[in-house]
Amino acid sequence: MRSAARRNETANYTLTVGITGAIKAADLGQAPASDAKVRGTPYHATGPLPCRMGNDKPSECQFGVIRGKPGNAEVHITPPGGLKRVLTFMGDKVTTNPGEKLKAVKQGYDWSVEVNDYEHYTIPEAVISGG
Repeated sequence: MRSAARRNETANYTLTVGITGAIKAADLGQAPASDAKVRGTPYHATGPLPCRMGNDKPSECQFGVIRGKPGNAEVHITPPGGLKRVLTFMGDKVTTNPGEKLKAVKQGYDWSVEVNDYEHYTIPEAVISGG
């Protein structure tokens, strides 16, 4: 006959969770040799681009771009106020940090990018591809 009382047993488990598929700078490919870098930086170009935070009036954000093969780039953006944003362009796909809401539409020669329904950026194609 079995005892109605059960032994209290504890099992030890470890669960490791990771996010795969995130784009790395190395995934961008090699930029054309003719695409010079801005001295003292990892960027191929720097400057201002149009942006808007929330319902604020439009302003300018500073950017630096690291280009890969044609159509691929990481655009590092610094809006007024100290926020930092990295947008990764791989052909016709745009990504940012995992878990953040992103909408990106190409209109003519510009990308219109919205992050978290709050950050609004206009990225000219020339920033991504050079020119």
